[in-house]
Amino acid sequence: MKLRQLRLILSGFLCWSTITLYAQSDIPIESWRTHFSYQDSRIVINTSERVYVAAQYGLFYLSKSDNSLKVISKSDGLSDVGVTTMEYNENMGLILAYRSGIVDLVSEGGIFAFTLISEEADTPETIYDILVQGNLVYLSTSVGVRVLSLDLEQEEPWQIQESYVRLSEIGEALPIYQATIVRDSLFLGTQTGVIANSLDPLVNRQDFNTWRRFDASQGIPAETTRYLLPQNNQLYAAVDQRGVYRYNGQWQPTGFTTDADFNALQPSTNGVLIVSGGNIFRLNDSGNVTSVENETIRFAQDVAEENETLWIADQQQGLLRLENNQAEQFLPNGPASDDIHQLRYLNGTVVALKQDAPGAYYQFNEGRWQNYTELPITSRFTDATFSEVTQQFYFSSFGEVMFQCVGAEGFSVINQLSSGSTLENDQVSALTDGEDRLWLGNYNALSSLHTINLNDDTWQQLAFNRAQARFPRQLTLDFRRQVWMLIGGSDLSRPGNNLLVFDPATNENLLISEVVNASQLPGRQLTDMAIDLDGQLWLMGSEGVAYFPVPEQVFEEPLVVKPVFDRQFLLLGEFVTAVAVDGGNRKWIGTNSGLWLFSETGEELVYQFTTENSPLISDVILDIVVDDQSGEIFVATDRGVVSFRSTATRGTFSHQSVKLFPNPVRRSFDGLVGMQGLVNQATVKITTVSGVLVQELQAEGGTATWDLRAYTGDRVQSGVYLVFSASADGSETFVGKIAVVP
Repeated sequence: MKLRQLRLILSGFLCWSTITLYAQSDIPIESWRTHFSYQDSRIVINTSERVYVAAQYGLFYLSKSDNSLKVISKSDGLSDVGVTTMEYNENMGLILAYRSGIVDLVSEGGIFAFTLISEEADTPETIYDILVQGNLVYLSTSVGVRVLSLDLEQEEPWQIQESYVRLSEIGEALPIYQATIVRDSLFLGTQTGVIANSLDPLVNRQDFNTWRRFDASQGIPAETTRYLLPQNNQLYAAVDQRGVYRYNGQWQPTGFTTDADFNALQPSTNGVLIVSGGNIFRLNDSGNVTSVENETIRFAQDVAEENETLWIADQQQGLLRLENNQAEQFLPNGPASDDIHQLRYLNGTVVALKQDAPGAYYQFNEGRWQNYTELPITSRFTDATFSEVTQQFYFSSFGEVMFQCVGAEGFSVINQLSSGSTLENDQVSALTDGEDRLWLGNYNALSSLHTINLNDDTWQQLAFNRAQARFPRQLTLDFRRQVWMLIGGSDLSRPGNNLLVFDPATNENLLISEVVNASQLPGRQLTDMAIDLDGQLWLMGSEGVAYFPVPEQVFEEPLVVKPVFDRQFLLLGEFVTAVAVDGGNRKWIGTNSGLWLFSETGEELVYQFTTENSPLISDVILDIVVDDQSGEIFVATDRGVVSFRSTATRGTFSHQSVKLFPNPVRRSFDGLVGMQGLVNQATVKITTVSGVLVQELQAEGGTATWDLRAYTGDRVQSGVYLVFSASADGSETFVGKIAVVP
């Protein structure tokens, strides 16, 4: 097998600064933050000062001294997301294993990472458990056991000492779920029961024939055993759908039996703690079993005991502290689920829709998530929009259309039976707001486009004599208020394959495939579209990108352009999944291989983010939205949501509440100083107080950034610098100051 190592030095990394439950509203320019759900907590590790918790993708800890919570992510230097197991050792630090086969050691000296690559398949190994014994680390993996030594003084601190693979009875691959040491023997929990071998250096543990195999004739079934626990010179083993067995020279059943799988087996002051089927049990040394009961526990996944306190990782509640039968919940702010497939930016709020979940959506505003998970609706949401006329959010679904009054908890339902409704069924797949109208896409209907006049609640239905038009997926309006409808087949889970344009002023409609050659479109599958700040319609597809430069004239001249980048059509051959336009009219584009930012025309690359070169949590991008006010880009991936604060915001016709940040700023600051709230596309000049020009900048929309360097490339000296911002014609101006301190 191969060992790929990476060493990242972050001085005092285990001394992460602690924050409370309340997240910051803004993050620095060109920085990232994750938006994981921490409700689905799966692993808990108790240490003297902290309690570490791993959720499905997120990771956090509780500081016992003040009950504060700190989220840890790739932005802090971690190698990946999705912890499969973790262990804490006072001498080493926190050891994290990820689904990707990467292992991080997080210590005072930094992060030391490596990846286990199986020689058999040249793919990462799944790591199920970590055992620390002295300076040796035993990794139980999908192919066997890897024994590694650790020496932080070496350039490559991790070294493989031994590998025990192909340990089945006939020498084939055998997944090992957990390893433990009892006296002079190594015991392994495997897919076919418990096996053991001597730690005598003369024994060849790499030979499958040297391993002792326990079965029913010796008192324990030779079936899936995921958890082993040495306790008081005895060994406990949890056999899925059977029970817990105890070994003291011979195997015997204990008083605990179950028909469920086990989630954890942990030590207790008197016996062991068992987690099975979402419940917690105590098995004492006498073999008596008691259940840990508390209404706050929904579905326990792991438990750790500290004196009279239980720390519980709960699949629905996050971290629980149970003391004297009183439960206290600890949960970092985040969406209620990582399974988010669609994002919208509406009325200054990011709205996230959950995949395949009835009555659930989440809102992010002013640095915090608010979750709506128990709404009176029986089907999942398919789209959302906001009306300036009614000041209400509207949600579409396969079952009802419902709207929320801003600032209220009440919801009203609009469906096929509502007064004046023209809907043919209650399957509404898409929404968009058009001044005083709400446009709805009615799925699998002859009249697939409907509109509600929000001034008088009158409805209108529109039918198109085209079979494909029965299945709308997305709606958007161009500057002429023409409706662009992305359409496809009857399976809503698959991308669209055509565009229909409807002009409400003339009642004309046009199928793009009838007037545009297929080679001009970005593939046979069409995935997303957006109108940019110049009114151009950008279209994403399975083979790249195209745009309509003048969509208002599509009925007269259906012109389509494919941008050229790096001497070929933009993202040719990439499966492009999402697009969003930022305040600088730049194009944020998501693919199945990462996140891209291109210039206004798509001919210049600004950023290319992947999991390899950034804190991006997955290369599979599902959706993108832009917070026009802060410039923060929210990205939904197949592993959850992450955001990046870019250098552009939506500009206005005047300078409005201009903010210079950080200010004052230290000369050693290696980030970007932001100037936000500028007139659109302002020219910014930075000078000394005596008027000497230091730097000239061009705003992206309403934001300009400065790296504290002069036009010569040298870092500026400490002092006060003047900021002069002006519109192109000089009619709008602003003057400010930035203090650069030592």
